[in-house]
Amino acid sequence: MDLPMVANYLQFTESNWKYKTESSDKYCMGLDGQQCNWPRGKNIGGSSVLNYMIYTRGNCRDYDNWKKLGNTGWSFADVLPYFKKVENFTIDEYKNSEYHNDKGYLSVSYPPYKSKVADAIIEASQQNGFPYVDYNGATQVGVSRLQVSMRAGVRESSSRAYLHPARNRSNLHVKKFAMVTKILIDPTTKQTYGVEFERFGRFYSIKASKEVILSSGAINSPQLLMLSGIVPKKHLKELGIPVLKHARVGFNLMDHIALGGLTFMIDKPYSLRIETNIDNRKFGNVSQPSQRADFCTWRLRSSPLHRL
Repeated sequence: MDLPMVANYLQFTESNWKYKTESSDKYCMGLDGQQCNWPRGKNIGGSSVLNYMIYTRGNCRDYDNWKKLGNTGWSFADVLPYFKKVENFTIDEYKNSEYHNDKGYLSVSYPPYKSKVADAIIEASQQNGFPYVDYNGATQVGVSRLQVSMRAGVRESSSRAYLHPARNRSNLHVKKFAMVTKILIDPTTKQTYGVEFERFGRFYSIKASKEVILSSGAINSPQLLMLSGIVPKKHLKELGIPVLKHARVGFNLMDHIALGGLTFMIDKPYSLRIETNIDNRKFGNVSQPSQRADFCTWRLRSSPLHRL
């Protein structure tokens, strides 16, 4: 799992929950059952152990729109300090940028290996007028090598970044092979007081003295809330689960559609094919297309941020 190049294969192992999307006539139409795979990590570190390690904050307009919709504290100016707090940013050309920080736990870098194809794509893009940019900085429109969650060429999962440094703390206890099945919530006060989990066929209840933090990803977090009675009433009643709180849990979940079977053949020895690179022990960088075309530029004068 620590080897970045094998990311493509990890999604076909037992380290993946192997979720699939519902059949649809609008997407995934060329795949079996008209369903896309939806990889999720089944291990300590979650999906950060099997994803492609691409470090992308997204566009600031999305965050500002969340604030406009009434989500106080979710504007780009509000979330940027937390993005910075996460980072141990090691890309020299941007290290002194006001958008980055090198004191955090998560290492962010360029991949140490790249193919000649990557150089050609960057050069061609610049010749066509695209600037070389820090897409996690002031503007997203341009061309760049990928910024990734790696440390010295090794995958930097959330487990490696956060749990490894804290593994000797007396107040940290990790229970492996445990499946949380329910959040324990007082039906009268609606106060969360613990969790229920299953391990090797036995069920256990763990009570919290202070708080319960739910961190199960974009799919399993709403699933656990639903199993705990927090969900739209109609859906819960269909499944025979008692309704504790009516809420639109899981609504508006979005993801990008990806196809892993499209391959371009080019002349050797420069290849984007993972199999070729692994077989020849030439660990190159697998390029990923940019997901966004819009941009947002900010000037950091002082707190808060000011838009240009």
